[in-house]
Amino acid sequence: MIRALPLILLVVLTLAIGSWAIGRIKMAAARRPARRGTAQAGGYEFEGRIAGVRRRRTSPPRSVESDGAMEEFLRTHIGVEAFVEPETVVSPRSVVLVDAAGEWHRFPLHGDAHLRRLSTERGMPIFDAGRTGYPSRMRRRSGPAT
Repeated sequence: MIRALPLILLVVLTLAIGSWAIGRIKMAAARRPARRGTAQAGGYEFEGRIAGVRRRRTSPPRSVESDGAMEEFLRTHIGVEAFVEPETVVSPRSVVLVDAAGEWHRFPLHGDAHLRRLSTERGMPIFDAGRTGYPSRMRRRSGPAT
């Protein structure tokens, strides 16, 4: 019995330290802020940190977005939300801006830095159209805004 006492104490001590460490890890995870896309305006909820760095590195220097059409839509409509459409074999990556009344317009999106900047400046939410779908108010409208 006396020889088994150190072994029993070692097992109890190991269990106590393990339980304490797991509790600290859980507390640290609860305090950690949400993922980048959900915590900050202008971020995608579905994008990881490495993908964001790769996107910033490979985005083209000048894009079609600089012509001011998106700014014009944002200036003339209220309650605008952005829905990013993924690139397919048939169509390039694009963004659909939908206002509160359901009017919408599709813009080509070569690099999304411009869209992220607009989102940050105006507090416009960005959604992944493939994951969230389009809002019902947009589907009730017959076509894009003119």
